[in-house]
Amino acid sequence: MARSRYIINLLLFLFLISTGCQPEQVEFIKIDNPVILGTEGHYLRVEADAILFNPNKTKGQVKDVDIVVYFKEQQVAHVQETSSVKVGAEEQFVIPLNMMLDIEKIQSNWLSNLVSILKEKSIELHFSGYIKIKIHGIGYRVPVDYTERINL
Repeated sequence: MARSRYIINLLLFLFLISTGCQPEQVEFIKIDNPVILGTEGHYLRVEADAILFNPNKTKGQVKDVDIVVYFKEQQVAHVQETSSVKVGAEEQFVIPLNMMLDIEKIQSNWLSNLVSILKEKSIELHFSGYIKIKIHGIGYRVPVDYTERINL
């Protein structure tokens, strides 16, 4: 009887600790500072910053990034990076993103895309995917769904 009570109390204690110590969701804020660095073959080299906020009182670490980049609903890049960016407690942090945009895919409907790009002197990119963060030893995905205009 005493042994079963001990096991029940232990399980209850573990349950309370595990539910009380779960980290809050890290918040994706935006993609910022997109910069075109040049071309390499039929690719446009672009760098940008993913801005996130950690509301937790505990530090963490970014594990990996998996984001698909779209131009007018067509995939033009796939950012897959393993990262070791440190995540500060209760603060905003930046993850640098490096991507190679496929110019041939942007040019696939080249006349309408060219007119749009020349008129606006920019291209609008949609970023969709996730950033995996580890806090308290627990890894989870922060969803990314964001549209950003890059000036040419």
